[in-house]
This record gives sequence, structure tokens and C-alpha cells, in this order.
Amino acid sequence: MLLTGPVRLQGDFLDKDSVRYSRSNIPAPATRRLDMGILMPFDLEKPQYSISPVSPDGREGWYITLPQVTLVPRDSSPDVNTMFWHDGETVQKLTQDTFPSVTETGAYAFKAYNEMVSAAGAAPVRSDTALLDLKVDVPVIKDGFSCSIADGSNINAAGNFLPFGNFFNRSVQITVTAEDVGNGIDALYYTLPGGQMQSVKPDSDGCLRFNIPMDTAGKITTVPV
Repeated sequence: MLLTGPVRLQGDFLDKDSVRYSRSNIPAPATRRLDMGILMPFDLEKPQYSISPVSPDGREGWYITLPQVTLVPRDSSPDVNTMFWHDGETVQKLTQDTFPSVTETGAYAFKAYNEMVSAAGAAPVRSDTALLDLKVDVPVIKDGFSCSIADGSNINAAGNFLPFGNFFNRSVQITVTAEDVGNGIDALYYTLPGGQMQSVKPDSDGCLRFNIPMDTAGKITTVPV
């Protein structure tokens, strides 16, 4: 007799590798489809990373700002956990409060996989491993700033240095000391109130210096790169 139409299976059945499964102990996400009585294993997608900035903002593949790393599970099933770790760390479960993070200069090698919660005693089902390598080299300004009369006379007018601040009646030169573990400091970018961003290269002694004209009042921002 020739049977046509859908066939409903009951009880136990065999997969393509002749390993016996019981319908009662396989979670719903574990099966992708049922073809002619053969159980096809479910393929978990691996998680996916997104990074901001999207690409390195420094030279030769280095990030010079701390990148924000987001790990996307790509599987919303409650039976699937996303696990991640950085080389040398313990594997952790991705949660709202536990996620990959970049906090300082260094080389990062993140790894992550999706894992399905299986029946007791059964081997876990895991996705392929998602990899992410980052090189982070964030320049650091050391010891604040120093300031002096811009003409280099080393003669400070009376009242320039007071207990509640430094006051000058001439243009001021600002000296910044910065360090960069990986690539060194290429330039210091600074913005004076109401002005456009400017840059200055390190001197032979490695310091970065720029002048503030007289009658300049307001916040001055500086960023080494």
C-alpha cells in the first residue's frame, strides 16, 4: 500500500547516526525538522559581536579610545545561554550585568558560544565559537598640567600665583606630559573657548606645549592621540 501525506511518529526513533533518542527527553529547540522519521540535530547559531567605534580609530589597527563591545546572542530561546570569556578568564554567562568589557590598554581576545540546556546526563549542544580580537592603546595624561609665561622669561608678575589659583597678565604656555604604552603620542589636540580644535606635536623631550592667549576665559579641553 502507498501512503501519502504527513506521518506522525510516536515513541522512540533513530537519528541519522543511529543514536537513540526519546521524544520525552529532547527539548523542543533541539530538533530542527523531522524528515522521513529521521531526527536532524538543531544547529545553534553562534553569537555575534558589535563594536563602537566600528573600526580602530588609531594607527595600525589600534583603538585609542576604549571601545564598547556588545555581544548579541542571536537566539532568543530560554533554553539557550550565551557564554563568553577573555583569554585567561573563567567562562561567564551573558546577562544584563555581566558582559564583555574593555576597561584599559591591552590586547583582548574574546570568545563566545551559544549553549543549549540539555536533558540531564546529555551532552550540551554548543554553537561554533565567535572570536573577537582587539588592540587597545589609550593615551594617558600624566601629572596634570604645568603653566608658565609664554615668552619664556621665567619672571612671574606679582600676583600670578595665589592660594586660590594661578593668574597671569601675559600669554600662558601650557606643558602637558602624556604617555602611550603601545604606539607613543603622535599629537595633542586641544580646544580653546570659542575656537576650533588645534593640535601640537611632542617636543624633543616628549612634552606637548601650546599657548593660551591673553583674555582667554573658559574651559580648555585636551586629548592626546
